[in-house]
Amino acid sequence: MERLRNSNLKIVTPNEQKALLITWDMLTGIVGFSTKPKLILGKENIPAKAPYIVASNHRGIVEPAVLLHTFNRWIYFMAKHEAFDMPIIGKLISSAGMFPVRRGELDRAALKKAVDYLNSGQVVGIMPEGTRGRSDLTDFNAFKKGTAWVATMAGKVPIVPVGMTGPEDILALIEEQSLSKTWQEILSIRTGKTKPIVNLSIGKPIVDYPEDRSVLTDMIFKGISEQVSKLENSLP
Repeated sequence: MERLRNSNLKIVTPNEQKALLITWDMLTGIVGFSTKPKLILGKENIPAKAPYIVASNHRGIVEPAVLLHTFNRWIYFMAKHEAFDMPIIGKLISSAGMFPVRRGELDRAALKKAVDYLNSGQVVGIMPEGTRGRSDLTDFNAFKKGTAWVATMAGKVPIVPVGMTGPEDILALIEEQSLSKTWQEILSIRTGKTKPIVNLSIGKPIVDYPEDRSVLTDMIFKGISEQVSKLENSLP
């Protein structure tokens, strides 16, 4: 605990974790969706103890909540720095221990904070694409090397690859219900629509990997791609 006190890290207590997830579920219920996954493949691949990195594909804005509902440990995520200026959401993600990263550049401060969390025995969540994709599920954005940098600098901690489907449908529902619409219009949007569903597949942790960050980034890409393919083959 002394190490944590000296690290200037936001450590979320179990009571805070419970309150945050309840608050999130209330907010998402109002908008008309849930981030509790319907299908989870490979849950047995979740490591028994921390530290480790959870690396997921990026299709929307709700991936952190989906993963927090799935894993048995609290996960500390990087989030784009602009999100921290948003009303309500900014407060919520700060309380959840998320920390800002500046996209489009090598944000060493954010990467170092991720390493500090891992060195303190925590779980860190990173989406290697850096920004969300909107096309075919298997059409990823180019993976950034930040995940590999953090993993190697933290002593080659395990990396758990996760593939997810559904966040893109939730994002579309959120964007369709803009604040400019009336309640009657919003109800009309929801009526007759299938409620968005999130599914995910968890791969075996990547361990004993090389120091070469380009090679490791390719391994992470392959791991996440395989999990997305598993989902596509499992869903009707």
